[in-house]
Amino acid sequence: MNEEIVVVYCTVPEDLSREMAKNAVMKGLCACVSMTPVAVVYRWEGNLCEDEEILLCMKTTAGGVDALMEWILSVHPYEVPEVLAVPVVRGSKLYCEWVVSMVEK
Repeated sequence: MNEEIVVVYCTVPEDLSREMAKNAVMKGLCACVSMTPVAVVYRWEGNLCEDEEILLCMKTTAGGVDALMEWILSVHPYEVPEVLAVPVVRGSKLYCEWVVSMVEK
């Protein structure tokens, strides 16, 4: 494998999740997006907050991470969105090849 696979995690409001997932894939920023409902607890501006969000798990390449993160930050409604890029240590050869083939260079 000549290009590292990276999973970019981002939580979003439920009403935007499918639109963001579809746009990220259509733009070639990632190969696919898994969407999982999550309950989140956090502190914001001194208050304890609890929300229901959708966790987007976007599969991309090391070379595609910057463009994907830049796009997320440009469309995300939160002031400080959660956006984390995590390298994949190992994956099936065919799946990794497919991810690489789907991400725009």
